[in-house]
Amino acid sequence: MVVQGLAQGPGNMQLRAIVADVADRQRLEAGVDRAGLPLAPN
Repeated sequence: MVVQGLAQGPGNMQLRAIVADVADRQRLEAGVDRAGLPLAPN
């Protein structure tokens, strides 16, 4: 169980970081903060 947790932990953090980067790019391009929808499932 510990090994499985170590294997999944970085993947979950990386996914959240990528989604946050996408939300930042959308905010930069659109000029409107719409980060709630992409960040909600996490």
